[in-house]
Amino acid sequence: MMSKYKSKFRPEETEIYKVANFTDYLNIEIPISKLGTGKHFNYVYINRLARSLGETIISKIYGPWNYYKMAAEHLKSFNVELVNTYFYSDLKHRKDITDTQMTTDILDTLYNNPDINLYIIVSGDLDFKPALMKIKNEQEKKVIIISDKFSLNHRLKKIADKVLSYQDLVKMFEL
Repeated sequence: MMSKYKSKFRPEETEIYKVANFTDYLNIEIPISKLGTGKHFNYVYINRLARSLGETIISKIYGPWNYYKMAAEHLKSFNVELVNTYFYSDLKHRKDITDTQMTTDILDTLYNNPDINLYIIVSGDLDFKPALMKIKNEQEKKVIIISDKFSLNHRLKKIADKVLSYQDLVKMFEL
């Protein structure tokens, strides 16, 4: 199954992608943990996919790590950069800054690392649409979106080269 998947992104078998991976931890963890299966997001599958497609140059995971200390400790073993985000709140709203920080870092990577030719975005959030359109349309790079199958904004499907549900990714790599 993996060989079919690889061939979509590798017109020539010798091509190896330079990968940037950006993960919105809460966007994937919350829906998976709420399924009632007792399972949580496991970065090992994202890491395996990235390694199967090429060399990971940048890997960042965004979350409020002061609230998710055990997850942060586990994720450090993957040699990723944990970007601590925080919540903004007032009397009516509670919003984290993850989307803003992640978008800024994606665009910074796009313009400062022109050798990166594959972006893996782990989030189903439509807030990333403008950044993803720049990656695809202006820079002609590849984009893979990984999201919980129930929280993907379907308008992202039109932008990405490939959209995978996290659940399907897990099945792809299970023995």
